[in-house]
This record gives sequence, C-alpha cells and structure tokens, in this order.
Amino acid sequence: MPIPDYLRNMRARLGHDLIFMAGVMAVVINDAGEVLLQRRSDNGEWDLPGGILDPGEEPGSATVREVLEETGVAVVADRMIGIYAGPDYLVIYPNGDQVIYLQFVLACMPISGQAQVNDDESLEVGYFAPDAVPIMTRGQHYHIWLALENNPLAHFLIGAEKGPPLMSISDYVSAIRAKIGHDLLLMPGVGAVIINEAGHILMQLRSDNGRWGLPGGAIDPGEEPADAVIREVREETGLDVIPERIVGVYSGPDYRIRYPNGDEAMIVSITFACRPVSGDPRVNDDESLEIRYFAPDALPEMEPRMRFRIDQALRKDPRTHFRVNSAQENNEL
Repeated sequence: MPIPDYLRNMRARLGHDLIFMAGVMAVVINDAGEVLLQRRSDNGEWDLPGGILDPGEEPGSATVREVLEETGVAVVADRMIGIYAGPDYLVIYPNGDQVIYLQFVLACMPISGQAQVNDDESLEVGYFAPDAVPIMTRGQHYHIWLALENNPLAHFLIGAEKGPPLMSISDYVSAIRAKIGHDLLLMPGVGAVIINEAGHILMQLRSDNGRWGLPGGAIDPGEEPADAVIREVREETGLDVIPERIVGVYSGPDYRIRYPNGDEAMIVSITFACRPVSGDPRVNDDESLEIRYFAPDALPEMEPRMRFRIDQALRKDPRTHFRVNSAQENNEL
C-alpha cells in the first residue's frame, strides 16, 4: 500500500513518534447476509476492509474508496456502526512507528464489482457467512454483530476500564509542533449538544472569537470520544453530562483551518447529544465569556455549521449524520 503523503511527510520529521490518525473500517454485507473480509499481506490475518483518511477526506468517502481499492467491490456507506479511540487503538508497527487511531466503523452495502484481491494489501478476499467468519482481532467480530443487529444508533464507549489516556492533547501538540512547525496536523475533537428537561440547548459564548457555539474540545490521545466530551463539558461549563448518542461526524476540506499563529489543522469532529445530570451551568474556565441555556426557537446568532449540528440533534432520526463527500450534505434516506 502506498503511504499517504501526509503520513510520509510526518514520519520524515517525527521518526517513530506517536501520531494521531483517523481510520475507517467497513462491514460490507451482501444480499445473502455474508460479510466481506480480506486476509492482509502484512500480517496474514483476516480483517474487515479499511484504511486511513486522507487530509480533508470524509469518513464515508474514505470507506468507499478503501473498500474498492482493496477488494474491487463498489459500496454505499449506509450507516455509522461505531466510533472508538481508546488505548487499545494504539498500534506499534514492526518498524517501531506508533499510531493511535480514531476509528470509524461503517456498515456498507455492495452495489457492483466482484470480490477479489485488488491491490498488494491482500492475500485473499471473499465473503463469509457470519457463523463461519475466521478469527479476527480489534473487536471486529463485535463490529459485525453490531452491523447485523441493525441498530440505528452508533455504538461508543463511556468510562471503559482501559486506563488513562496516553498523554494530554496539549503535550501531544506541543511535542509535534516543535518538529513540524505550522504544517498540517490532524486534530480529532468533540462537541456537545446539551439538552435539558425543558428542551433548551446549552450554548457557550467563546472568549477567543466572541461567538456563540457548542461546548467541546480536542480528544486526548488514547481517550474515548465520549469520555472526551464528558471531560470538556465539565471543564468549560461545570456540568456533568451523559452522552446519549452520536449526532454526527464532521470533517472534509471545509474543516481545514489556519489558526492566527499560522498553525494548520484538519479537524475531525464528533458531536454528541448529551443529557445534563448534575451541576449548574457557569463560566468554568478562560475559554468562555458566558454559558446559558436557550430555547430552540430563540437561539443566538452562530455559525451555520453549529446550527446544523443542533438541528441534527433535535431531529427524530437516531442515525449518526456523516457526509460521503463535501457536495453530499448527509446520509439520510
């Protein structure tokens, strides 16, 4: 497999140091209920097809691309099965390279193409009945079970007994920026649409830009996204919340930003719908000027993308929103 230019350039300056990457994994199920698998050429193990997001790429687009490249099967990315980023998604490759993955798992439907070895990543490719799936690692049997269960809610983990994150995001960014300067860096983050019993939305007036937005922040390497949103909300608002579902995943070329100091980042943001369980909303750190609940019909002026996330959280469809490409706004049927 050719190494993506982004990763190659990072490795040239970081050596084997830890890098945060976003990956996709596809559970492709045909009309016979069989699951598409590949036996990898690098380790000889059976796996679900998948790979790494290119800079500015959507998870849906990456999934479609990776499945076609590896198996020759064209698919439609149907729904988000789960999103994970805990310490068990740390991979240390044989050459010593360290990667911690933000892992997106999507259910897909094949629409054309014959399953085949289609590149140098695979030794075998084929469909398997669910009760005849070979041994796999990284929880992939569970991913298949979730896909077959057909639950519209995306799965995530809260407070898993996996130990603390590998490091704080501030330590991670400081170490990498010292070596790459202002160059592009993947920054996984979370946001929270907090809805109280009255149906009101908690908003944050940010101190950095003077705009109203949703509480949230960056994921620490090795931290589950749901744990990150609990931590960020508590730090910024004083509230304890329970994430109830993943509203959407937001990335792509319109989420590539340049900060005032010149640093470039590609944002992959996961928004959760959350329920407050304790605490009183207040300005709790220097990131906020004001914290306040608003009725849905009396929301303050904000960026359109923030309003879009709120609208997605308030809709009745429980599926996780994602884009297959920048021109396709969502995956709704």
